[in-house]
Amino acid sequence: MASRDLAKASLAAHALGLSPDQSEIAMLNLGSLASARRFADRFIQSGRSLNAVVCSAGDYLPLLKQPQRSEGGYEISVATDYPGHFLLANLLLDHLRQTPGARRVCLGAVTASSEVLGEKIPIPAPADLGDFEGLAASFTSPVAMIDGKALKAGSFA
Repeated sequence: MASRDLAKASLAAHALGLSPDQSEIAMLNLGSLASARRFADRFIQSGRSLNAVVCSAGDYLPLLKQPQRSEGGYEISVATDYPGHFLLANLLLDHLRQTPGARRVCLGAVTASSEVLGEKIPIPAPADLGDFEGLAASFTSPVAMIDGKALKAGSFA
């Protein structure tokens, strides 16, 4: 199991009944491309088979007034949700293909459900990625969002 929060991952593994001698928790912060590269390198070097890659990490920080940026300069939720997942999945793809029936699964929340997050937190407007102007602008300041706009402070509060 890979996670950016080893303590939470340990609690989850325990709740699932995973035995520490038959499972391992590894550090992976998908907001960091360097972390994704380190994780993939270590996993491939371990020689273990890979049955599935489930991409479900995300950052949801609705109360931020200024965007947080990853080491690569991306707004942190974008860095985690898109380039981090893309890089990890592609670094592991050849290894994944070595296992018959292996799968890569990508999950989403806010952009998949434009009304509520986790059936509890109302979303003020449907997800709008525009024409991906933020990607074209490489998320340089003041661009923070995929639609090419600046962060809307408190828009989810």
